[in-house]
Amino acid sequence: MIEMVVALAIVAVLMALAFNGWSAITNRRLTSMARKIASDLRMLEQRSRTERTCYRIDFRPGGGPSGESYDILRYDGTVTAAPAGGGNQCLGAWPGTPVLVEEAGDTVSRRMPPRVDLVGTTFPGDRLDFSPTGNPNAGTITIEGQAGQQRQIIVDVLGRIRIAP
Repeated sequence: MIEMVVALAIVAVLMALAFNGWSAITNRRLTSMARKIASDLRMLEQRSRTERTCYRIDFRPGGGPSGESYDILRYDGTVTAAPAGGGNQCLGAWPGTPVLVEEAGDTVSRRMPPRVDLVGTTFPGDRLDFSPTGNPNAGTITIEGQAGQQRQIIVDVLGRIRIAP
């Protein structure tokens, strides 16, 4: 009887470790994707300043035929002077279809990894724009893991990008 109790205790400890390990893997995948999105945002901020052109990220939260992904677009038109009081300097002439190769001037499409969901954004039309000076419009991107844990990538008015647990 004592042997059976010890064996059950060992099995219980192993099961607890296994479930905890699965949660850690899911959490790492979620944190990794949050860092990837933040890295893309920082890279676009720098590229828009360097190239003096606009960049845009179109987020596609939820399921559907396009899946949960986002496209990085580079402005193809002429950058105009900012109107009085600020405003969009890149109107029209955005490229259409993303390609899967990341080269200067190309549009890049990124998909969420398995078991990581793009819940939504607070950007108007799920679209984040960077001006030619690298200034983004402010908002939040929310992603969620399989167990319900969330990460938010926050972009503030001054362009600071941070990840909140």
